[in-house]
Amino acid sequence: MVKKVGGVPGVAGDFTDLTEKLSPVVSPSGGDMSFSLIRKKSELVAVAETLAGLPEPLAIDLKTYDKHNSGPQHIRSDDEIRLFSIKAPNLPPWVLDLNVTRPDLGELKNVLENHELIMDDAKSTVRLLQLHYQLQIKRVWCTNTARDILDYAKETEGFHIPFELARFLADEPKDPGTCADKFDRKHCQTDWRKPLADTHYGYAAATVEYLVPLKTLLEQALVESQMLPAFQYENSKAASRPAITSFVLRNIQPKEETP
Repeated sequence: MVKKVGGVPGVAGDFTDLTEKLSPVVSPSGGDMSFSLIRKKSELVAVAETLAGLPEPLAIDLKTYDKHNSGPQHIRSDDEIRLFSIKAPNLPPWVLDLNVTRPDLGELKNVLENHELIMDDAKSTVRLLQLHYQLQIKRVWCTNTARDILDYAKETEGFHIPFELARFLADEPKDPGTCADKFDRKHCQTDWRKPLADTHYGYAAATVEYLVPLKTLLEQALVESQMLPAFQYENSKAASRPAITSFVLRNIQPKEETP
């Protein structure tokens, strides 16, 4: 099942010479960037086979929900994963709907463990994948960490964010959903527990598509700001932290501060 993703910034739509590289569950559509919605375990095998031979980093993105409370998305270690999006350079994204199929990752687990993974909020995402799928992720590239480092350089060193990066960040894909939290406050975010429309799947594909060119722009800015070593140090911590179980999280009590 292939859906078109339109309006994704920084993405080329040329599928020339890519046909042989695409797995059976992905097909080019009219020259536009497309994505494949994965609902069967057999399709996961084809995804793993396609990605196994690629040396480049893979971008991943999760759409999660709190099992106990409705409301906006907050990635925590006891969340359920609804959508798992994967993107390789020059290939359309795959969007795995885990609420429909609830598969284990099979051979895809080994593929993810042996690639550098580009992601937002790496610390929370790594912990969540460790808890649910026992993924032992070795290498990550966290875009949130890069953005935090650049913000620090801007505030303390007077570094100017490059115009191309600032413009790209302004075009970040927008969540098409709305939901209410436990206080009945409305948020412009999707409640990923509920039945999803094509726009929600398209958004999940667009967010992971966005990460690949974003990494390139952030890396260039880190070099220009001379903050690349600082980023490398902070980024290296994300994959090295052990998983925290939901039992531990629920029983951690904040320590009282000494006056």
